[in-house]
Amino acid sequence: MRLFVAVRFGGDALDELCRTRDALARIKLRGRMTARENLHLTLAFLGEQPERAVPQLRQAMERAAIAPFALTLAAPGRFRQERGDVWWVGTQPSLPLEALARRLRRELARVGFSVDEKPFRAHVTLGRGVVLPEDFQREALPACSARQAVAEIALLQSARVGGALTYTPVAVVPLPPDSPDTP
Repeated sequence: MRLFVAVRFGGDALDELCRTRDALARIKLRGRMTARENLHLTLAFLGEQPERAVPQLRQAMERAAIAPFALTLAAPGRFRQERGDVWWVGTQPSLPLEALARRLRRELARVGFSVDEKPFRAHVTLGRGVVLPEDFQREALPACSARQAVAEIALLQSARVGGALTYTPVAVVPLPPDSPDTP
């Protein structure tokens, strides 16, 4: 199973992400856009894991959980790539989000799971391999500023289903309201 832990989106935040993604899709010369149901913010990428690891992963997620919080979407950006860029929407700085990612990665490592060593950079991927016209102006993309309540984190499985990339929840862990706020 190819697994990762993420924050999922809904409501106004998901609608704003889709508006920005769709504007980018109309402008692009080529690239693959992220399906609406796959838009998420990765907290920790785990890669291939056996199914028997799911209970231990869920326990690590539960130990890492902090009190629910809100995050606010921010401007779109990109990671430049030789064959086309990765376009994303970021978030406003969020101490609770950073604390959650840090705690989660620490708990996963403590029980023997290797996680991505790259520093945590909060973003929601809109598209990969995106090539835009030379005269593209970033201002052509709608601004994102919606708030998203983060009340749970999800362990998601990435798989091809009928040729389409699909992210399926394997475990969902609520963020307990009585947890210490640990930014």
